[in-house]
Amino acid sequence: MANAKSRKKVPAKQTENEAVLNRMMLVLVVAISVISMLIFGHGGRFERMFVVYALPWFQLASALLFVAALVYYIVMKKSGKDESTRVITSSFCLITAAVALSALLTYKLVGSSYITAGFIAAVTLIAFAARYYPVSFFCLTVFTSVGLGFLLAARASLSNSPFYTALAIAAKVIAVLIPVAGAVWAVIIKKKNGGIRTDSGIRPVFKENESAVPFYIMAALLLVGAATVSFFSGFTVYVLAVISAAYLIFGVIYTVKFRA
Repeated sequence: MANAKSRKKVPAKQTENEAVLNRMMLVLVVAISVISMLIFGHGGRFERMFVVYALPWFQLASALLFVAALVYYIVMKKSGKDESTRVITSSFCLITAAVALSALLTYKLVGSSYITAGFIAAVTLIAFAARYYPVSFFCLTVFTSVGLGFLLAARASLSNSPFYTALAIAAKVIAVLIPVAGAVWAVIIKKKNGGIRTDSGIRPVFKENESAVPFYIMAALLLVGAATVSFFSGFTVYVLAVISAAYLIFGVIYTVKFRA
């Protein structure tokens, strides 16, 4: 009887894994498509027409879709239906709608398709790190993404407006504080063997004998990068290239070491 139950559970688990894989592939295809459009359309006639004629309607549509997705998510949660084998779930719809709305608001706020593309890329990386990599690499991805976001904000120059000057100074200060806070957090978590809460319980951030050195290196790079772009914004591209390269190297290391 036990073996029969086990055989029944295996196909169900396999179907669930296939649904997750298909879901993540859908995320990857959509993310690459949108990022490509943002990058190759940057500064061109299509982007100008989009901003003038289409962006307000896209923002309104994304806001309505977010509300609809939220209602759908609440209804499905209250009904208690199992969505584990579905490719398109209520939580997937809610997260997708939230990312779309955030991306369009980011585009409107910063006026840069490059930064919006970076935001979408960061969200996609975080999603894949959460699903397929150890907790430590997921935390490293979030840490790096947030650090890079405020690093870009630190480029803002002081102006004649007290309000915008205060925002620029705040961005520079936060861009410096985030790497310091991240490094301190990694030291405390490593020392106390702490974890983060997930659906399956509390999972330790660092596995046994796993080093926290990647956090310290990324913190140092983000700290130096924040100080550099705060005073020399012309070096922003080079700073981003160095930090992104370091993150990719750690990604390869984690892939080889923990996904083998």
